[in-house]
Amino acid sequence: MNARRGSTRDEGFILIVEDSTTQAVMLEALLSDEGYKVTVASDGLEALECLKERKPLLVISDIVMPNMDGYELCRTIKTDPLLKDIPVMLLTALKEPVELVNGLKSGADNFINKPYKDEFLLSQVSRILANRELRRERYFDLGIEILFAGEKHYITSDRVQIVDLLLSTFENAVSKNQALGETINQLYLAEADLRRANESLEEKVRERTEQLSHLNDVLKAVRSINRLIVREREPERLIQEACDTMVQTRGYDEAWIILVDPETGKRITAAAESLDRKDSIPLISHLRDGMLPPCTELAKQRSGSVVILNAHSPDCLGCPYDYPGKTGTMLTTDIRYGKRLKGFISLHISSSTKVDEEEVRLILEVAGDIGFAIHDINLERSHSKTFEDLNNSESLYRLHFENINDIIFSVDQDCRVTSISPSVKSVLGYSPEEIIGRKFGDLPFVTDLSTDAISSTMQRVFAGAHSSHPSVFELVARDGTSRFLDILSSPIITDTEVTAVLSVGRDITERKVAEGWLLKQRTMTECIMQTTPSGVMMVDKEGRITLINTGGCDILGVPRDVLDGHNNLMWKLEMTDHDGNKISKERVPSSLIFKTGHPIHGFDAAIQTPAGKRLFLTINGAPLLDEEGAVREVVLTFDDITERIETGKELHHTLESLQRAFIASIQVMVTTVEIRDPYTAGHQNRCAGIACAIAKEMGLSPDQIDSVRMAGTIHDVGKVSIPAEILAKPAKLTEIEFALIKEHPKKGYDILKHVEFPWPLAEIIHQHHERMDGSGYPRHLKGDEIIMEARILAVADVVEAMSSHRPYRPALGANAAMDEIEKNKGIFYDADVVDACLRLFWKKGFEIT
Repeated sequence: MNARRGSTRDEGFILIVEDSTTQAVMLEALLSDEGYKVTVASDGLEALECLKERKPLLVISDIVMPNMDGYELCRTIKTDPLLKDIPVMLLTALKEPVELVNGLKSGADNFINKPYKDEFLLSQVSRILANRELRRERYFDLGIEILFAGEKHYITSDRVQIVDLLLSTFENAVSKNQALGETINQLYLAEADLRRANESLEEKVRERTEQLSHLNDVLKAVRSINRLIVREREPERLIQEACDTMVQTRGYDEAWIILVDPETGKRITAAAESLDRKDSIPLISHLRDGMLPPCTELAKQRSGSVVILNAHSPDCLGCPYDYPGKTGTMLTTDIRYGKRLKGFISLHISSSTKVDEEEVRLILEVAGDIGFAIHDINLERSHSKTFEDLNNSESLYRLHFENINDIIFSVDQDCRVTSISPSVKSVLGYSPEEIIGRKFGDLPFVTDLSTDAISSTMQRVFAGAHSSHPSVFELVARDGTSRFLDILSSPIITDTEVTAVLSVGRDITERKVAEGWLLKQRTMTECIMQTTPSGVMMVDKEGRITLINTGGCDILGVPRDVLDGHNNLMWKLEMTDHDGNKISKERVPSSLIFKTGHPIHGFDAAIQTPAGKRLFLTINGAPLLDEEGAVREVVLTFDDITERIETGKELHHTLESLQRAFIASIQVMVTTVEIRDPYTAGHQNRCAGIACAIAKEMGLSPDQIDSVRMAGTIHDVGKVSIPAEILAKPAKLTEIEFALIKEHPKKGYDILKHVEFPWPLAEIIHQHHERMDGSGYPRHLKGDEIIMEARILAVADVVEAMSSHRPYRPALGANAAMDEIEKNKGIFYDADVVDACLRLFWKKGFEIT
């Protein structure tokens, strides 16, 4: 059996038969809240299985269910001698009288009409259970035959059942009648609401009529502005007439438009206004001075919408265009074309006019039209300037052609010169008139050898080939001197056919002379390379050494004949880094340069020479490029830095020794202070520990953390100048004694200011009693005047002092210290330092040791 039980007891329960889980849960909860024990079955068959096990006080069943409906379940119960005394309540809608007859035929004891009220159902359950014993004593198995709706029905219900059924039906009818009365009252209320709605509608129609009239004025203004946009081509006059139109046609109190630089969006390039109120402040002078009101910034942020502000809006505070008695609403939006900001438009209307979506839409339309007009005017001016620039470019090109140093010439398919620049006169001594119209072979400055070379080049270009690299030709000037021209030629194509060749010749005679000089320099460079003590070698793509100097042989400890042509030398010498880690073949300097094409500098490596000596080298390298720009070879220079590395190690050891000596000196200072002030013995070390923990929590650099540690260790060194009896005094100090105590930061600074430290220890000690609000001592510094290390030390000093025992008071504890720094965070103590300290103690469980 799948029945869900509401109680484990076997007596005194109500059985609910309902296929709707939601309805079953609601009904179970209602009865359970009244103290009834409840069991639930999902249909009639499951309910019968439950009844075989135990008898309930009452069965409440839905009528419409799968497998077995409520009528059949009720008949089954009433015809079973063991179950017939169980009252059955049916849940129904009672839409037809036949449902009542069917209920009587089935022997139902009660009907509950859906939907039901909770209190009604509970009253019916209570009544049925109260009459249950009476009905059991007076049960008569009598029947009666009735005729209803043309059919005979045999009813076996007893009189109590029939009376209960009729009473429940009557109560259902009364409940429905009450509901009907409530519905009628609601209809009366709805009629009153409808009357008020009609009155409101009439008011809205009146307001809408006024708004339509208002929008008609705006539409007229839009049309006027559209006509203005077509006619006006000057931006300044355009925006001025647009402002006048919005005020005169629409009736706005104020209107102003500004145009801004589209690049910055701030610099005003033009401004216009129109006012219809005598008490308004003229804006034009302020606008031209670049004083943009706050609403323009809002309009920029809310691009494409209208910013609506009343005269008393908080966003208008500080507006330079406000005036006494100003009322109404300001409507401001940006003027754009696409994504480019062109300017802003702002309109003022009286308080009596409402702003709706139509008003906003028309204002945006005006802004869009003005933005398009400004763009169109600028575009027209740009086109005009472009046409002017083209004319200037043509003149400039002609000027360049006539004055360029290179020789520009063109030839036809017969290798006849058709044009040549005047610069030929300065290069070769011949005028253009002496050259134009003649073939290359007939020109006096072209040698026989050059004639063949030039003709061959021209034939290739006429065949469609481009001269990607210039060719060098030797020509003879009028004065008989040789001139070398670097000539680059390109085809001139007309209707897919090469009709001419355009060439540019550059005089490289001086370069040729320079090449000769460079050849001499190369010889000298080779001499230098062979005499320099640094190693120099050249390596090709295959890793072969194509050149190595004497210095390189000496450094590597092998003869030249062994190295020349040696394949992958650096790799074969087992190159490692300075720590002994092997360097792969791909990371060898020559391989890196061939791969990237970039030079390398300061590549540190170590090698094992054939003689077994370990050398430390620093290597530099650069690529040598071929004519195509590819890396042809790599030049490597290297120096033996073994001695420098060894010296560096010795210096490192010396530095470590000095650091240990320095720390020992610091410890002597700490001991000196604690001997004179035994009550605060360990205070400086504990303070240093707290300060270091705070510095790490704040993410300070390792150098700053070391600075805080050292300063904390000796921060009270200045107390050596204070009499010991004052330091150990168990009573309250006098003003003079406290004044002496307050001198210890200055005394500590004086002791350390001439000592060379890697950290600003003297200044940290000088400031560790300063406070953020300037109330500290000795210099009353405040805020950023106090360095961060001193701020950290100040908090650590207070926390340690309050947490530890003193001659004049017992220890106050860490909690009191935390309360002190939190209370004065941002006043006496740096807020970030306090937050870090609180995290350490409260969240991370830091303890003072």
